[in-house]
Amino acid sequence: DRNISARDAIKASALVADINNDNQLEIIFGSNDSFIYALSSRGRLLWKFKANSGIESAPALIAGQQIVFGSNDGTIYSVNSEGKLMWEFKTRDKITAQPVTGVLNNGAPCILVGSLDHSIYALDLKGRLAWEYPTGGKIFSKAVILDEGDDKEPKILFGSCDDMVHVVSGKGNKIWDYETDFWV
Repeated sequence: DRNISARDAIKASALVADINNDNQLEIIFGSNDSFIYALSSRGRLLWKFKANSGIESAPALIAGQQIVFGSNDGTIYSVNSEGKLMWEFKTRDKITAQPVTGVLNNGAPCILVGSLDHSIYALDLKGRLAWEYPTGGKIFSKAVILDEGDDKEPKILFGSCDDMVHVVSGKGNKIWDYETDFWV
């Protein structure tokens, strides 16, 4: 069964990871047909999960146990290695950014996802909102976590269509921003 066919465009990179601890890499990708697909390394369909809208966000493996991705209706989904829904969180607009994992200032792991609703969200591993940081523009790309400096405080760097590079703390507080000449 190697004739897997998504019924619409695939607009983001695939995740390649061993999601089920079988020492084999699996391939996970989303499509505008509203499905996220998991294939074996030999191209066999393992499972597919139907979201409520198209998927243009690249999936991410978080804490080695959940696959997190955003959808065009603004929902962030988490599914397990068998494609079963663990949780979902609703933002106010489309998500194209790939989720990333970070650490909050209290040391707890979190999931960071930007949305076209002009905000970046920090969620705990159960999908509960830790904080939201609003910007003046849409956020299309994934954030980067910086652990530099003597203060041992994680810093989250991301761009926005407000022509700014933003840096916020693990508590969601502004550290600094930098204005550019165009969208970031």
